[in-house]
Amino acid sequence: MPCAGIPIKIPRFIASGQFDERLPPVPAVVSRDLLLLADELEALMRAGVPLGGGLRSASRNWRGGLRAAAERLGARLDSGVPLEEALQDQEDIPPLFAAIVTAGLKSDRTAEVLADFSDSTRRLLSLRETLLRSLMYPAILLMLCFGLFIGLLLVLLPALAGTFESFRLTAPAWLGPAEALAATIHLWGWTLPLAAAVVGAWLVADPTRLLNLPGIAGIQRQLQLANASELLAVLIDSRTPLPLSLRLTASCLTSPALRAALNRVEEHLSRGGDAAAALAREATIPPVWRSLFVASGRDSQRLSEGLRSAAELYRRRAATRAAFAGRLVPTVLVSVVGGGTAFLYASSVFVPMADLWRQLGSPQP
Repeated sequence: MPCAGIPIKIPRFIASGQFDERLPPVPAVVSRDLLLLADELEALMRAGVPLGGGLRSASRNWRGGLRAAAERLGARLDSGVPLEEALQDQEDIPPLFAAIVTAGLKSDRTAEVLADFSDSTRRLLSLRETLLRSLMYPAILLMLCFGLFIGLLLVLLPALAGTFESFRLTAPAWLGPAEALAATIHLWGWTLPLAAAVVGAWLVADPTRLLNLPGIAGIQRQLQLANASELLAVLIDSRTPLPLSLRLTASCLTSPALRAALNRVEEHLSRGGDAAAALAREATIPPVWRSLFVASGRDSQRLSEGLRSAAELYRRRAATRAAFAGRLVPTVLVSVVGGGTAFLYASSVFVPMADLWRQLGSPQP
């Protein structure tokens, strides 16, 4: 790992402030795989083991895109290519991960930066698993309800219609639409379950989709701000110039708006402007950051300490919201889906029977 003060080559996507959006020609490394890769790199760096051989050895226990990516990365490192350049050349590894490693190398604290990344990724994956578990029971309940509803249309509805006709009773208003619905069951009886399965697979296929749902995305933002605050503090501690620190921090963000705002601040500082004034004009910048830059002035140590405190604040907020979401989402889904299913099923059975009994008990003209 390079020592502080030695120039680090800044990848093109960081220097330009933009990410390459091309689709990778090989299987992309997903978040859970990135967690394994980050943990392995952190362990190898702390142990002082050569990264190339260590990665190729670890790749034997991995599968899919991660194994192929680790083997290629290990081969590149063994050939003498620097880590940040080797990561940049791996098209199946997200540019975000390469940006995080580059920032860690610049601050000479790559293992610490990777540890922060792993911690946040674990929190997000844990929240995603909690949300998936909370969706399982309502999904099973909906499938059972759908099957029972089809059974009512195919079995109970013809019997009720025959009963009304046999006793020459007045057909209720709901009977006509129900019979029309039963007549088209061959159209929607399989398309609705198929559409639900496609939506479910779409949500599960990408780990970030569930985390971007309303009410959940805020947790991801809090963890992102915690990582950015910690990373910026690390870069400032390593005496990295503030414009470059902001550019490296921006490259590690997943929010396009916040990344663009930090890049504008970096450009303002590069022209000799004031950081506090530039931050004040950016509504996307967290208020805590704006306050810290104003309060610290040119005292880098005070700014670094404030950013670390902000990182801890954001982590506590994320943990509180994640715990609340983990309790609230299952409760709401079970109450709404379970209660709604029971009500609709009871209504579809007892309302027709009550109408039939009422007419049978009424005096006939």
